[in-house]
Amino acid sequence: MRYLPEIDEKTLRDRLLNPDSDFLSGMENQNYERLGLDRALLIAADILIRQGRCNGFSILDVGCNSGLIGKVLEILGNNIAAIDNGAVDTQGCYESLSGVLKVDLFDYLTANHSRWDFVLLLSVVHHWESGYAMNGNAVYSEQRIHEIFDILKQRTDYGIYMELPLCEPGFSGDFSDDFMKKYCGGFQIFEINRTIGTNGFQRRLFYLDISGVNRNPLLEKILRNAHLYEKLESARLNVSRAQYYHLEAELQEVKKSAGIE
Repeated sequence: MRYLPEIDEKTLRDRLLNPDSDFLSGMENQNYERLGLDRALLIAADILIRQGRCNGFSILDVGCNSGLIGKVLEILGNNIAAIDNGAVDTQGCYESLSGVLKVDLFDYLTANHSRWDFVLLLSVVHHWESGYAMNGNAVYSEQRIHEIFDILKQRTDYGIYMELPLCEPGFSGDFSDDFMKKYCGGFQIFEINRTIGTNGFQRRLFYLDISGVNRNPLLEKILRNAHLYEKLESARLNVSRAQYYHLEAELQEVKKSAGIE
């Protein structure tokens, strides 16, 4: 699997900004890093419902990988700061990426005093305790994780979008709820929807509210009547990458049961 997005910026702009374009068409066939279009559209839709607009905001994208989600939100008119520590960049793809700062999150937070309207923690925080690829080497101590959330809460004006495993090998079914109870008690928490990680397993998308701005029920109803959520859900559950990883996981279980290495 490639880390770089298989879509150029011109095509992305045409899909998002051309009024005649059906930007959801063929989404189930995408193989972009982090399945970025559906995630970005879910977040943009939620921001729209909360703020009445989905442009003009400053957004920090943590663990941005190729930066595709940030690019989508930037094309929609937002200012993006994208960072990634490159710990899982086994293909050496991040070195050539423009606009992505290769730095550890805590180091980044302590080296400057920027503020953001929103922060994205997508496919990130579940690594902090278990290590990358579940290697058992914690990225941060519990104390440091508390510090990070405290800093983000102080320097984020509206809220934080965060993904946690729903049912994924290596994580218990209670992992998400336990993580939230341990580290996110100071936020008002909303579960937005389901997403699919690059390993093909479903995750829960949460919003950690800071400002107390309520969702606009009329806008949400309009989006639901336009079947946006149903289209995104269909796309997430049918992407080839998700099917591939599920089949691979099933195969590993069969081998394990049969005692085959």
